[in-house]
Parts: sequence; C-alpha cells; structure tokens
Amino acid sequence: MHLRKFILLLTIAVAALGGESLAFGQSNCNTPPDPGKTFLQNFLNSCYIFTFPSTKSNGADAADLIETYAGFFYYVNPKYEILLIGNFPQSRYLNIATDDSHLYTQTSFHDSQLIPLSTAFVNPFLPGVTYQPNQLYAIALQMGGTQPANIQPGCGYGNLNVYANVVDITQRHPGVSWNGSPLVYPGFPPHDDAGPNIGGMVTVRQYLNQTSTGNVGLTTPVAIVRDLSTGCAVPLSQAAANDPNNILPSQVITRNSTIAQNWLSLDQIWAHKAFRAMRPTLCFTLGSQVAQWFRPDIYIPNPNPDSGYLLANVAPSALSWVIANQGFMRIRFQLPTMPNTPCNGCSISGTEQLRYFDLSFEDKNGVTMATIGPPNLVTDPNGFVNLIVGFGSAPPSWVTAANYYTYLDLSTIPAFTTFTTLGLRTVLPSPTFACSASGVLYKTSEGNSLGGFIGQYAPVVDVLNGANIPQVATPANSPQSCGLKPPEKPYVCAPGVYP
Repeated sequence: MHLRKFILLLTIAVAALGGESLAFGQSNCNTPPDPGKTFLQNFLNSCYIFTFPSTKSNGADAADLIETYAGFFYYVNPKYEILLIGNFPQSRYLNIATDDSHLYTQTSFHDSQLIPLSTAFVNPFLPGVTYQPNQLYAIALQMGGTQPANIQPGCGYGNLNVYANVVDITQRHPGVSWNGSPLVYPGFPPHDDAGPNIGGMVTVRQYLNQTSTGNVGLTTPVAIVRDLSTGCAVPLSQAAANDPNNILPSQVITRNSTIAQNWLSLDQIWAHKAFRAMRPTLCFTLGSQVAQWFRPDIYIPNPNPDSGYLLANVAPSALSWVIANQGFMRIRFQLPTMPNTPCNGCSISGTEQLRYFDLSFEDKNGVTMATIGPPNLVTDPNGFVNLIVGFGSAPPSWVTAANYYTYLDLSTIPAFTTFTTLGLRTVLPSPTFACSASGVLYKTSEGNSLGGFIGQYAPVVDVLNGANIPQVATPANSPQSCGLKPPEKPYVCAPGVYP
C-alpha cells in the first residue's frame, strides 16, 4: 500500500482497544509524546511507521505468482526492538517469518498462531471464527536488550498485549548445518551454528487476499522501532536506513538490498548453497512417467516454513512433441481438501487437509511463468483435477468445467516455449494429512515401487493430441500409496557436484 493511501486510512480510523479509542493519524514529528496517550496513540503515524508494501512476485526463484509478499531487512542492535502492528487480513493464509543473516528461518508465525493485540479482538483464522475487520495483532522483534525500568510518559502500552507474539532475532536458525559432514572438502567454511545473529529479513506472505472491509488499513503490517532507553518510538528518519553511505547507529531497518548486504552473512549464504549442491539426489524405483517429482533440498534462501515443495522436470521429448504439434499436456491428481475462505460468513473448520495448494510452470532458470490453484481448479465429484494445458491450438469443445476439466492456455505467455519444469506447493498441512509435499524426503524422488509417497495426490503428467482427450474427464489410475514406506532402499541417481 502506498504511504499516502495508508496515512489517509489511518487518519479516518477509530479502533476499539479494550474500551479505549485510538485515533490514528499524522502528527508533528517534533512534538513530544502526549503523556495522556499510549504508545500507539502517540506513534502509529507517518513520523514513526515503517511501511513495506505487499506486492506480487515477479516469478524469480520459482516463486508463486498468486501469493503476495512484503518484507524488510533488519540489523541487530540491543538498544532497540522492532514492533510489527497488523490487521488480520481477509485471506486464505497469512505467515510472518523472520530469517537470520543466513536467510534461513529463525521463527515463524502462521495466522492461527498469532494472539490478538487485546481480548477485544478475535483471530479469524481460528476454526469456526468468521472474519471481522479491524482485528489487530502485534509481533515484537527483540534484539537482546533490556526492557526500560522507567518508561517515559506517553510511551506505555496501556492494556495492550504487545508481547503476546515475541521473536528473539539474535538467535541463529535451528539445524541445517554441514559441520561434521563427510561431503565437505578440507577448508570448507564451517557453519555458524551459534551466532549471535547480526541481521536478517522479515517476510509477510498472504494468499488470496480480499480487499479489507475495515478502515484500519493494516492488512500488510507496519513496523515501529522502539528505543529501550525510554520506551518511546524512534522517528523514522533515525530508524530507517536509506543511504548506504550514511548509516546512523540507530538505523536498524531498511528495504534497501544494498544496505542489507552488510547486515547479512553473505559467505554463509554462499556456503549453504554450495553444500546443497554437494548433497546427492536420491531415487527410489521410478516409473516411466513424463515428469518425475522430487523434493528439493531443505535449504532455500528466504523459505516459507509452512510450505512443502516438489519439482518435476518434464521429459524433453514430451516437451518437444507437445510444443511442435500444438498438443496438450494433461495433469491429473486428487486435490486435498482446503477451506473455502475468504468469503462472507465462511470460516476454517479445522478438518481441512491443507490450507493451500498450487502448481507453477517454470523455465530452465527457475522463473515462474504461470501459477494455478484454487479456486481456479475444477474438481470432479470425488475431488480429482484434470488440468489441460494448451500450447497454441484451441482445446476440443468438450474441455469445459461441466466435464470436470480445467484449461490453462500456456501459449498466451510470450516465452512459453522455454517451459521445462513443474512446481507443486502445499501450504500448512494438517498434522493428520501425510500426503502433502512435506511427506517426501528432502532431495529425494516422490516415486517408488509402491507408487509414490503421496499417492494419488502426486500429479500424473502426460501429453496427447486434442482428439484423444476424453469427452468427460477421467482420473489417473494412481495407487493408494500415500504414507507407505517402500521396501527398497534409495540409490544415488544424481551425485552432488560442487559448482
């Protein structure tokens, strides 16, 4: 959201906070805090708030084109803490995660884990709770400092539970270390297991957002830097770094990637990627499908900790045929059950298998060309998807939703002939659902002698001409092998090669 629109929304908003009214708006940046007001009443305005607008991805690094992203970089200074103030969005899914200087997850909150800012608010992502506008939450990013013994008047929180959701951003990410691994060569830099962390990144991810019906305008949260010597907010001019050649000691937050390079451990990020390349890819018994699914390595820079991913390179011969002959690719699978949110009056039941699912079409460089997911996937009465992908010719007349088909015309994308790879993304599976992408071992094939780790939920891909597409969609004959352990041991099908 642009700052001008944001300030307009805040100026007109009045939110009920435990019986207390907060008028948000722009104030004189040189005016001391009003001792008769609380922290948010004094500082939730353009003099202090750091905005990081939400945008769609450009598709780089196999990103999802449906998801919206927002984020900023931080620098650890124990004299300060960073407060995120947001409004629960009307969407399918929300995640707020902090990455350390290795760009790997320290701590993550998905939507239903967030405790509202006061008991006057509800969390619409809890089972059975319907969306209501203007429901606020806060997350405190703490940097190892001590809370002030004497808070300056006008800088207290009143009855608000600002510390209901806390992250210690001095901590190193857990796991994902190569120390002691026989794969690394002598002299390979050791992994920094302990820290302390010097900086990192905050990312806000949301799916299927609807325009907020409220007037607070914090669907993407804002950040305020708090001085622990007084308890008051630091003016934005002193808290946010914009000029790489003039960084003040109090500047601990930025959207400038050039500045952020000094706040990240670039050597450790490089070493993570190098170790990922060293690890071999493992296969179980594979069939002769057009596309074999694999789970990538655990280390992905700035990952979504709630997501599982599978990738499949489409057989070059199949791609050559379907593009040259303007044929069709057919992708068939069972779609896990998911909420129908967002909608008026609906809510999450808590019995859904997944929060979200989609498929992406990527080129050889990992750039996403197209993404499709609910509600744009048609299912038959048993929950099966038949996705027909076009490469230049019109589909047969019977390829319609009435016959349980979903159609995607990939040829409308200028560079569609560079398509090579399919990506599958599953978000926030139920603990009882074993058939998400997370059910496959890292850097290992999904397929095995029993049929595959996620069974009928793994998309089956083939190519055919229009005349051979059935009049009514038929599911693939996939084995019910989800969650079953195959009898064979995996073998190295692609040795790790150091770049």
